[in-house]
Amino acid sequence: MQILQAVQDLAQDVKEQQSSGVADTLSQAHQPTRPSEADSLVNLTATPRSIPAPEGHVERFSEGLDSVLKWNVFPLDVNHIPIDNGSLMAMPDELPPISFPELKRLQKSYLSTVHSVNPILDVAVLDQYVIKVSENGLDWTTQTCLVALVCAIGALCQDPHVETPRSNNSWDVDQTTDIAIWFMCNLQPLEAWRYFTMAGNSCYSAIWAREPTMSAGPPNSPSSPQAIKQSIFYTAYKSEVEIRYEIPSLPGSMLEHIEDRLTFPSPPAANCLFDETIAWYYFLADIAARHLINRIVDAKVEISDSPSEVQANSLLRSYEVFGSQLQDWYLSLPPEISFPPPDATISSESNIYKRILRSRYLFIKELLCRPFVRLCLNYELKLPSALDDEILSIASLGLQYCAWRLKAVDRMNKLDHGLWIWIRNSTACSMILIGAARSLQSQSATASGRLVLPGDWRETVVSFLHGLEKYSHETRGGVASCYQLVTWGLDGFQPSSPDIIQEL
Repeated sequence: MQILQAVQDLAQDVKEQQSSGVADTLSQAHQPTRPSEADSLVNLTATPRSIPAPEGHVERFSEGLDSVLKWNVFPLDVNHIPIDNGSLMAMPDELPPISFPELKRLQKSYLSTVHSVNPILDVAVLDQYVIKVSENGLDWTTQTCLVALVCAIGALCQDPHVETPRSNNSWDVDQTTDIAIWFMCNLQPLEAWRYFTMAGNSCYSAIWAREPTMSAGPPNSPSSPQAIKQSIFYTAYKSEVEIRYEIPSLPGSMLEHIEDRLTFPSPPAANCLFDETIAWYYFLADIAARHLINRIVDAKVEISDSPSEVQANSLLRSYEVFGSQLQDWYLSLPPEISFPPPDATISSESNIYKRILRSRYLFIKELLCRPFVRLCLNYELKLPSALDDEILSIASLGLQYCAWRLKAVDRMNKLDHGLWIWIRNSTACSMILIGAARSLQSQSATASGRLVLPGDWRETVVSFLHGLEKYSHETRGGVASCYQLVTWGLDGFQPSSPDIIQEL
């Protein structure tokens, strides 16, 4: 239980710092408007804009891809990346085979891809449903609906994937969550968000709203009703927050106001399988990481057109507090799910739990550095030299973490429910690196002239782009637009020396 302790110990420090740094009266932040008249992305060879930010406006500590594209280093008319064009996957004319071996094969694909990290179903009960469907065929029961969803998701997530029918409705919370996962696999985040919200709200209002606290109760197995309820709720809550980070215009829900009451998964029984213990370690660590990510994203910082020493020091204090929490989280990881922090390189990681938690670690590290990159690319800093050097050092570290994030995870081989989030995150990292290189190339008056880009930054972005090429015509989820954006960003360079930027 030490994983959560470090995060909670410093929670009050963060709240006190936020209240002393930025007053609530500044919440009516002025945001610059941007045109949206064209449907195609512009070529990024245009000169970066030099428009001062409004005096004393308030920003979130870190934001997603859409916010990055508003940085001054990019042309004003870079278009908004579409989220969902409403198109659906092509469906086969005939139903696929529903023999027992085929259903079990698809169930196994689902369990290895989804259930291993989001254990929202009772596997023993699911086995019974699969047997029933294989023996009696399809009907209109919720059991058949659940089996169809599991098999459809399993078919999408296998390699190569097989298209399967989708379900349009559900009455059970676990089925609602699986429908949301189905839409994420189909690169339809808006529909997924709708069902994740429905699942989380239903789970809360029907189960926990009547309880004074969401207590974990006695130890139980991961397949117990209490453990499954916890997993469903957390999966829905986490997924909703991840989608809203990338689509900040989406409304919030009751879930975001109850984070302090979130249940942590009950420890497995003493006689449980070793795999169940590791899964419990992972789930606990992932929830603690989500707590920290939420606090970072929700933190507010005040930035003026000429950032002051007070504003810069406030940003540094937030960086240090959150960084300390992240370090405590990392040091608390049990050996079974711990991973070496990046040094000069990022090695491949075969263990799924370690790979995901390392991805969380890199994400938080880069998230903490992103405001400093934004400062250097957007503004001309007039600060004491020591403070200026510290900001530039953190910003350069942020560029390195952008490159490490692109190298750390290869998710291009198949569809899964995290692919859309990963593409958006990776596109943001790519554009941050491209933006820094653009600023250096244009010899901007901002503080970016002293930034240190990773030596292989362009090779890293090109590698991501090559992996994304198989989805270059995929309009769902704006994936094709992400591909076009990064392609045009790289093509926009006119290097004066081949040593600066190599040919694509």
